[in-house]
Parts: sequence; C-alpha cells; structure tokens
Amino acid sequence: MGMSSEDRAPAKSDVGRSGDELAGRARRFAARSVGLTVATLVLLSVASAASAQAAALPAGSFTLYTGYADCPAGAAAGCSASTVTNPLYPQPWFGAPNVQFVGDPSQDNPAMNSDPDTSGIRLDNTGTGPLTLNDVSVAGCGSTPVDIWAKSPTTTGYPYTVASGQTIIFSSTSGDNFDGSEICAPHPTVTVNIGGTLHPFVDDLANGGMGGIFGGPSSDESTPWSLIGSFTAPATVPPVAKTVNSILPNLTCVDHRKFVIPVRQTKSGNGNVRRAVIYINHKKTKTVSGSNITSVKIVKLPIRGTYVVKVVTLTSKNFQITSTRTYKGCKKGQRSDIKHKGK
Repeated sequence: MGMSSEDRAPAKSDVGRSGDELAGRARRFAARSVGLTVATLVLLSVASAASAQAAALPAGSFTLYTGYADCPAGAAAGCSASTVTNPLYPQPWFGAPNVQFVGDPSQDNPAMNSDPDTSGIRLDNTGTGPLTLNDVSVAGCGSTPVDIWAKSPTTTGYPYTVASGQTIIFSSTSGDNFDGSEICAPHPTVTVNIGGTLHPFVDDLANGGMGGIFGGPSSDESTPWSLIGSFTAPATVPPVAKTVNSILPNLTCVDHRKFVIPVRQTKSGNGNVRRAVIYINHKKTKTVSGSNITSVKIVKLPIRGTYVVKVVTLTSKNFQITSTRTYKGCKKGQRSDIKHKGK
C-alpha cells in the first residue's frame, strides 16, 4: 500500500515549512502507520484461521500436485551442487523437512546430479490421521499406465504411510522412467489408491493445459507444483450415547408386532366369515370380503402413540364377532371378543 507525498514521514526537505503544516503531516503519517499495522494483524489472523481449518480436516483428506524438476546445463537459473536457484523448480523436493521421497536420489537430487530431469507427483496429508497409500499410477503415458513405485532406492515399497501434515513425492526410480516430457501425452490422469479407494485426477492445469507432468515448453522444463485435485474425507459421526434409551424408550424398543390379524372363527355350524370391517381409533379404515376369511392385514402402526384396532366380522349364518386389541409403543394388548347373533 503506497503513501502519498502528504502522508510520508517528515524529511530533511521539509525545512522551512510551518510548524502546523509539519505537525499535521506527522499526525497523518502516524495514523497511516497504525492502519497498516492493523491491516497486517488482520491478514495474519485470517491466515492463522485458514491454517487451523486446513489442519482440522477429517482423517483421510489430502491434496495432490504435479510438477517437473529440470536443471539443464547453462540455464540462467539452474542447479548447483548444494542448492537449487531455479525459481520454477518444484519445492519442496528431495531432502526437505517432513517429505517422504520415493525415487532415485542419484537421478533426482540436485546435490548429487547437476541436471535432474523428471516429472513429479506430490501428495500432502491434510487430515488429522495417517494415510495409507496402496498405489499410484499415471495413465496417458504409453499403452500401459506408469506404475513404477512398488519400490525405489529410498523405500521398501507399498503400502506407504503418510503421517498427518506430512508430504510424499514420487519421481523417477531408475534413469528417466518418469520423464513425462518424453513418454507422456498432454494432460495425463493420476490415480492414487488411498486405503483401497481409487481417486483419479486429470493433470491439465499447468503449462497451458498440458499438465505439470508433461513439463514446461522451453529447454528448462521445470514446472513448480500445480494443484490438480483434493479430497476431503467425510466427518466421522460419533456413536449415539446409550442413555438415549431412557429418554426415548418408544424409539429404541424392538418392534415385535404383527399386523396380519387372525380372524376369530365361530363354532361349527355358524358359517364361514364372509366379511370383515377394520376400525383404527374408531375410524373405519378397511373392508374385506370373501368366501372364507381367516385373517386380515392392516397398515403398520407407528411405534409412538396408542392405537385401538377393532375387527368386526360377519359369517354366512349371520353371526357377528367384534374383536378389539390395543397397541401402545412396541407392545400389543390382549384381544377381547364379543360374539352375538346378527339381525
């Protein structure tokens, strides 16, 4: 944020100005400095909050990047035996803190090779727990995907465990076997297997859509890390406390009720049941007719509440039987029957 000539601190060139004019300028300068300090503190607070939020992602979350490490001889900003000065070189890289490197240090480490030439894949564990990485592959690099990281000179092979807040980087494991500028087509697909779940991401953002794996267009193919995707794992739902049983007994009891009701039969000689009428809480809900009705089916009743179910049947000999049963919660009461000769 710049300052106007009226807001700058008093200088030697101010000699000869009036005391009031210099005092006013000093007050404006002090106020502007306080404003800059407050703005800086706000930005730091926002950055800290964003960092805390990122660290609080559920276990299993990650971000994925691609890039290209190249330091050709004679480049304006290249590699030395001890440091990388090329601003396009992907950082972090081999030897950086909190980085697990899967590759060949003799080929990919600038401290051992003045001209590394390899594509790279970087995964950051942004979740609260460790990640189990079962496989990494790249499709679009010939007839079969590049899948070369079962082991490397620096590792024992799959599965790789990446701790929370840590990074793992994959590069060439032997010679130029992951030189994407030579073996890959533009915008390949990177697939990572995390705990048995496949996560594919298309590498099509860096280098004008060609992708970070493909490398830059000049003799210096270095490409800084480019984010190609991320995954936020679903939050774990805590188990329901057992004390809920004492609070909501009707919601947690085991429902053993049956809603196919046997029809009460009369004694031999009183005829078969030809008609049944069902009432729930004194409201007629269903009528069934047939030559010999032995049972009726009613709608499933809710667990919460009390329901009185009444079944009125009529036989071919004009006998009527009224059966009543009360359902409360998961339980049903005893059935009561009234039989009488119809008119």
